[in-house]
Amino acid sequence: MRVDVDKAMMVVGALLEGMSIRACERLFGMNRDTIDRLILEVGDRCQTFMDVNIVSVQCKTSRSMKFGALLA
Repeated sequence: MRVDVDKAMMVVGALLEGMSIRACERLFGMNRDTIDRLILEVGDRCQTFMDVNIVSVQCKTSRSMKFGALLA
């Protein structure tokens, strides 16, 4: 993907603030398919970061357990 890093950061920031993909498409002049690929790329890199840096963390309860308790 050949997108300027500064522009990609602005698009991701706007998405994180709640802007829609189509609004980002209009505002930044980037095709929505490119934005979709950018989202996937960022997600993959975040997953890699988490896999490498977050190790040996023990969880006592999970959100699904808390929601299950609310439903019971």
